[in-house]
Order: sequence, then structure tokens, then C-alpha cells
Amino acid sequence: MYRFEEALAPSIVWNSAQSAPSDGRRIGFESSLGDNKGTHAHEGVGTLRRTVSTGRAPRPVGPYSQAVVAGGLVFVSGQLGIDPETGKLEDGIAKQAERALLNVKAILEAAGSSLDRVVKVTAFLASPELYGEFNEVYSGFFREDPPARSVAFCRLPKGALVEVEAIAII
Repeated sequence: MYRFEEALAPSIVWNSAQSAPSDGRRIGFESSLGDNKGTHAHEGVGTLRRTVSTGRAPRPVGPYSQAVVAGGLVFVSGQLGIDPETGKLEDGIAKQAERALLNVKAILEAAGSSLDRVVKVTAFLASPELYGEFNEVYSGFFREDPPARSVAFCRLPKGALVEVEAIAII
């Protein structure tokens, strides 16, 4: 029996003497999902996932989760610079960027992860002119060994200047 273990995925156990079932079932899929408060586990064909919700970040404004945990990773939905207590968008790029990153941090912590385990960030900015000021705030959250990152420029919901999404290791 062979065991392939990776930090980014659940353990897969495969017995080389067996062949895969012809009906598409998976063999030896193992996973453990914590019993974190505010999470909801879903089991599907060959996959396990759980959604994450916390009051320390704004509630979703549409049919999506704040985050989903699957395969040893947490996928955080894009966060605007909305204060979760007031429900209002912060003023200016610096305050919006800080609040968006604090929202990402809160969701990661609710999922059992943290900013230092982030492997990829995607930032959406309302215009290229905001790039420098956004970087100043961003660099304060990721001082050493920053994650991979992409930045796109687009129109954002609610007139926001920045939106940040992240992928992290649990």
C-alpha cells in the first residue's frame, strides 16, 4: 500500500494491487475536517469541503460563502473594505485596503488558518493610480516571505476602491 501525503491535500491511500472501480468511485479517500464553530461540512462524490462564516467580517452580499475549506486549503472570497460592525465602506484607498485585509485575516482565523499561511492573493483595484498606496498598506500585512500575488484593475461593487481575495494553507 502506498500513501501520498502532501501539506496541501488530504491523504490518499492507494493499493497498487487494486484497480480503480469502473463506476467512478474513489478508493481510500481520507480527510479530517475540524469542528470549527461557524463552519458547515459538505460531503460530495469524492470530495469534502466546508464553508466558513464569521461575524468578524462582513456578511456576503450575494449567494457565496466568506470562505470554503477543501483539500487542505482555505479559499477566501473577495473582501471589500467594509466595516463588519457598521456595514459601511471605509473612506479612501488606505482605509479600505486595511479593512479588506483585516476582513481576510478574520475569515482565515475562523477557518483555522492565518495570514502567514497565505500562498496567493488577488487584489482588485478600481484604478492603476491606487497601486502605490495599496502596496504601502499591503506590505504591512505581509512583511516577510509575502505570498504570490496578482493585481487587476476593474470596477468594483458598491463603489469600492479595492477588493482582496486569498488562498491559504490550513
